[in-house]
Amino acid sequence: MRPYKKLSMRQVILLQRVGKKIASLNLTQDRLIQLKDEVSTLYRMLLAYKKKEYTNMPWKSMGLIIGALTYFVIPTDAMPDFIPISGLLDDLSVIAYVVSSVRKDIDQFLAWEMEHYIVE
Repeated sequence: MRPYKKLSMRQVILLQRVGKKIASLNLTQDRLIQLKDEVSTLYRMLLAYKKKEYTNMPWKSMGLIIGALTYFVIPTDAMPDFIPISGLLDDLSVIAYVVSSVRKDIDQFLAWEMEHYIVE
């Protein structure tokens, strides 16, 4: 694992766009709600990394997460987001692949998050 590296301005802008898109999603079906939860977790991982709160993340995982979140916020990706239902299906596929690829890192982050952000 490499030492901590600051996020670039482009990565900070990506985080802002992901936050806005997550907030704009009005999801009702179970799998789409799960997508929102997964994207929110990836987003929180990058935010914690940016704040230097959580830096125990391999660069491969960081690259996959940044790539997936970038794809998630681009409205004109393989299936444009303005197309009902199918516009989110490609985003869902990319997020699902990345989540399964970095599952160990996500689990470690969630354990860390629970330990550091327990409300008493």
